[in-house]
Amino acid sequence: MKDGITNIVFADNKDLADYKDEEEKQKGIPADEIKMDWEKKYPFQKDAIDTEDASSITGESELFSVLKERIETYRTKIERWTNRYLWHYIDAVQLAEIYKNDILAWNIRSINEYNGVVQLPDGQLAAFVRRKNVEENVANVSNLARMCQNQGVHFVMVLAPSKIARSETMYAGKLDFSNQNGDDFVQGLRANGVDRIDIRDDIEEEHLDQHDLFYRTDHHWKASTARWATRKIFAYLNQSCGYQADVSLLDSQKYEEAVYPSWFLGSRGKKLTLARTTPDDFSLYYPKFKTSFTMFIPSMQLKKQGDFSIMYMMKEMDFAGGSYKHNPYGAYAYGDRAYIDICNLEKHDGKRLLFIHDSFGDAVTPFLALGMEHLQTLDPRHFRGSIRTFIQKEKPDTVVVLYYIEELGSSGKPAKPTQQKGVFDLR
Repeated sequence: MKDGITNIVFADNKDLADYKDEEEKQKGIPADEIKMDWEKKYPFQKDAIDTEDASSITGESELFSVLKERIETYRTKIERWTNRYLWHYIDAVQLAEIYKNDILAWNIRSINEYNGVVQLPDGQLAAFVRRKNVEENVANVSNLARMCQNQGVHFVMVLAPSKIARSETMYAGKLDFSNQNGDDFVQGLRANGVDRIDIRDDIEEEHLDQHDLFYRTDHHWKASTARWATRKIFAYLNQSCGYQADVSLLDSQKYEEAVYPSWFLGSRGKKLTLARTTPDDFSLYYPKFKTSFTMFIPSMQLKKQGDFSIMYMMKEMDFAGGSYKHNPYGAYAYGDRAYIDICNLEKHDGKRLLFIHDSFGDAVTPFLALGMEHLQTLDPRHFRGSIRTFIQKEKPDTVVVLYYIEELGSSGKPAKPTQQKGVFDLR
C-alpha cells in the first residue's frame, strides 16, 4: 500500500523510500538487480516438461504441494516486511528478549516458533529442522544428473552442512533432523548413481569443530570454511573430470586476511537482537599470488577486469546502516545473483564449469574461479530461464550443484513451468 498516509508514516524511512519495487524486495531480490528476461534467452522445453519429472511428486498431491508453497511465500513476505518496516519492531523484539532472558531466564524455543532461534551453550545461534521427505529433491537432482550424463557433461552434487553435527546426539535426531534429511538425500543419490560430495564426511574425517566453521550469529559458513570446502571440489574435479586445479592456491597462508571486528550480525542474530548476542568478526581474503579475472553480471550491467578483489561488492561492507541493515556476507560474489560469468585470465585449460548454488555458494564462487578458465554460476531462486536449455547452449564440461542441507525438503516444482520458486527446480 502506498498513499498519502503511508508516505507520512514512513517519511523518515530512507530504505523504504528508495525501493523501486517492494514486491521484488520481498522476494529477496537485491535492490540493484535489473529485471532480465532469462526465459527468452533460455526457454523451457515444453515437450520435456516434465515427463521424466513426474516421479518427483511423492507423498502428497501436486495441488497440496502448490498450496503449501504459496502459504510459505506469503508467510515469508510478511516476515521480511515486518523485520524491516514495522514501527519500532526491533525495539519491541529487544525488550521481549530482555524480558524472557533476564527476567524469566527463559531460553526455550519451539521448532514452530516465529523466532525459532536456539542459543547453544557456546553462544552459537542455531535453528532446529523438522524431519522432511526428500524424495522430490532426489528425483530433481537425479534427473538433471541424467540429462548431463546423456550430453557427456560431468555432474556432482555437493551437500553443505548445517551447524548441528551428526555427533551432537543431544540435538541430532531428537530436536534437529537436518542430518537425517541429509542422510536420506545422500542415500537417494547413491541409489541413482549420482556423484556427490558430502562435506559432513570431510568435517568428521578431519575432526573439525563444526560450530567453529560457521558465523556465530548466522546460518552461513564462514568464508574461510567456503575456501576449505572448495579444496574438496578441486580434488573431485582433478580426479574425476580431468581438471588441473591447483589445490595449493587455497592454502590459508597464501592469503592476506582483512578482519572487520564485530561487523556482521547474521540472520539469526537479527532475530534474537543485540539484547541477546553480539556481532561476529568478518573477514575478506586477498591472495598473495598473482590473479587476473573478468567478471560479468548482466542483471547489474556490471563488467569488470582486475585481480581477485573484483569479486567483492565493497558497498556491502559499509556499516553506515548499522548492524540490523547491512549484510557483509553479500560482499562475496555480489550476493545472490541470477547469473555470473567469470573468466580466469591466468588459467588456459579450456575448462568450462557451471556452478548452480544457493547462498552458501556465494562465498565459494571467488575461490572456485581460481581452478578453471571459465566459471558460470546460476542461482535458481532468481534465474527464471531453463537450466537445461542453459546447459545445452553454453556447453559446460562440468556441472556442480551446491546446496545447504537445510534446503532439503523444499519443493522444487512450481505451479507453472516458468515459475521457479525453489533451488530444487532444476528444469
